[in-house]
Amino acid sequence: MWRKAGLLLSAGVLIAANVAGQQPPRRFTGEPVSLSLKNVDVRDFLRLIHEISGLNIVVDPAVGGTVTLAMKDVPWDQALDVVLRNHGLVTELEQNVLRVMTRETARREQEAHRELAEATRAAAPLQTRFYRLSYARAAAMAPILQKFLSPRGWIAVDARSNTLIITDIPSVLQRVP
Repeated sequence: MWRKAGLLLSAGVLIAANVAGQQPPRRFTGEPVSLSLKNVDVRDFLRLIHEISGLNIVVDPAVGGTVTLAMKDVPWDQALDVVLRNHGLVTELEQNVLRVMTRETARREQEAHRELAEATRAAAPLQTRFYRLSYARAAAMAPILQKFLSPRGWIAVDARSNTLIITDIPSVLQRVP
């Protein structure tokens, strides 16, 4: 009985933490460091993290501010995480290169990638495939499959031969069996 209550309490705490917008605690694996810094430029702090971690760090030109902290025996990656969150910064790790940028820069980059992907899809040539069905009616399947097509895609039904004629960009047609 007590074990059940403990599990329910743990689940309740987890749910309450998620409702409050908190995430479960992260595990930090970096070498413990002790730091005492007063009014140090964020870029200099990142340079110090580079020396400690061995990561190559590239800093966005929009990153700025100062850091004041006193930490004892804290994993270096936790110290980095706290400073980044305090300054509204985000990171992107590619192999051993850590990019540090503002949230606004990251948002603009994501938007640019999304727009590029949409433009690429819009410029892709259309292809047509024929699917002759045996165990389902083509007219019944067409509205279901239409939901999975891109805005440029369309489906025609040949009721005489029970065939679906699907025209769309290649990346979408690859997902249609």
